[in-house]
Amino acid sequence: MIIGKSRIGIGRIGIVSASAEELETLANITILGTESPWIYANMSIVDVYELSALANMDIDAYNHREILANISILERVPLSTLANLSISDRKFVSARASMSIISAHYLHVDAAMSIIGPMTLSMLASMSIIGNIDRQVPANISIAEYVELMANTAISISDKLDLDIVTNINISDLRACTMAAGMTILDKHYWAIGPEGAVLDLSGKVADPKPDGFGIETARLGLPEGRRVSIKDKGIKGGEYMFHVYFNNDTERLAFQRIVNNDAENYVLHIGRSDRFYYVKKIATNPEKIKTARGPVQRVTCWMEDPCMYHNWDQGVALGICALPRDSTYKFNYGTAPTPILFKIGGFYSGGLQLTHPSIKALNGSEESNLYIGPGLLSNEYVELTLDGWHKRYLRHTYADDYSTNNYWQYDVIQEGCVLANGQVSVPAGRWFYYKFQGHSLKDDIELIATISKSGSPQIQFSIDGANWQTAVDAEEIENGTKKYYLTGTEKLQTVYVRFYSPSGSSMTIQDVAFAFDRDISSQYDQLPVCPTQEYRKLRIEGSGSSRAKIQISFRSRWHAQ
Repeated sequence: MIIGKSRIGIGRIGIVSASAEELETLANITILGTESPWIYANMSIVDVYELSALANMDIDAYNHREILANISILERVPLSTLANLSISDRKFVSARASMSIISAHYLHVDAAMSIIGPMTLSMLASMSIIGNIDRQVPANISIAEYVELMANTAISISDKLDLDIVTNINISDLRACTMAAGMTILDKHYWAIGPEGAVLDLSGKVADPKPDGFGIETARLGLPEGRRVSIKDKGIKGGEYMFHVYFNNDTERLAFQRIVNNDAENYVLHIGRSDRFYYVKKIATNPEKIKTARGPVQRVTCWMEDPCMYHNWDQGVALGICALPRDSTYKFNYGTAPTPILFKIGGFYSGGLQLTHPSIKALNGSEESNLYIGPGLLSNEYVELTLDGWHKRYLRHTYADDYSTNNYWQYDVIQEGCVLANGQVSVPAGRWFYYKFQGHSLKDDIELIATISKSGSPQIQFSIDGANWQTAVDAEEIENGTKKYYLTGTEKLQTVYVRFYSPSGSSMTIQDVAFAFDRDISSQYDQLPVCPTQEYRKLRIEGSGSSRAKIQISFRSRWHAQ
């Protein structure tokens, strides 16, 4: 048998093949490379191309090995060993004892084996380890480049070339195989999960990904006396991705569970590529018992409300405080699905006036849509169109003040007898202050997080006209310290006054407030700014009163599930 670029001839025992030079050998041996030394053991030396042989040996390109007896291991650094073998990449070194292991690092082992790659571990059985991942196996095995296999017979694996061998199996071209054997295939593509901007890299640890729920569901109704059915679109079940994560040890699993656990939500998930991700609403993770795995395994399930992938590149920009009207730059949707142009608009006090009647227009040369925000925004009130708000047809409003300065208090508050000093507001007995919020109908009760110190029975109240007040949070609910409150009775209202009030015999101090509430824009859903696929759009922000606003825009291209 002659294998190689050129036919060289026959050695004393067995065969010789080489791409450049030939040497005689004293044992069954195949040599392929640029330089050939004398060899005193059964072995094979491979530089670039791989081939099969009749001796106890390993055939290697750059990544895979298998050893049954006296061995050869190739990497980058040649070492002399105590085994009957040679070790090299481009040059060969003779040895005089039973075995050597070389990679970037090497460790002692208790049985015949080969370890290749940047990470090595000690093993208790005959096996080959390749790349970043190692596996314990029950029989002779070889592992090729990117794919790990478990086999019950001796096999030959090649990178790019199919070779004839005198054993049971031939595997070629990285992935193709013709054997019936169990295996675990780890995806070497980019996988990551976690909070946006701080994801956990899972590349090389993920196996068995199973997408589900991305297609539409239908209802089918048979028509009497007919030969057809009526099909109704019932939407989608909801995007779902299940996969297994393999760890080298329990320390790795614990680090994973600190980030990915059953309480995690609103994460991003990269599947196969770093430039696109899914928005994940909820996550479930569960330990998995897999006998062939050398370390712990976690099963992870991710649920997505949005079935599409988004570009990692945000084309948006924070414009800061701008005079109105103000146009953004054009945004281009490189994806395959329409995507919204998201925004965050903040009020601004100027010239004795607050921002009034803000609106957002989408332009395609001419005006394409016009979304009305409401009668006005306070100087530190923000209105935001989020991805969730686009899907569920609402705008998120927020307002916050830590009272460290008088910058917002003096413009946004109507008060009687209250004092802001030393980072807190004092509300004596019989005194009050309030905020006025305006816009579309509230979807739910206003949410308030506040730090309060109280004496007696102060109240948090609401009104629709600023004159007639109702209790939103009674005295028994108000606690000393920081707490979240829901202002009962404010749901469905448009204009809402929120008052902090101390009746006779009571008082309170407030260190900070943070309001959050969603306003229903279902009636204007067709006016939300959207960019079609492979097209450009930009936003125009308009308003009156102060005619100034704080502007931030976000835009990512969007693709159907992949």
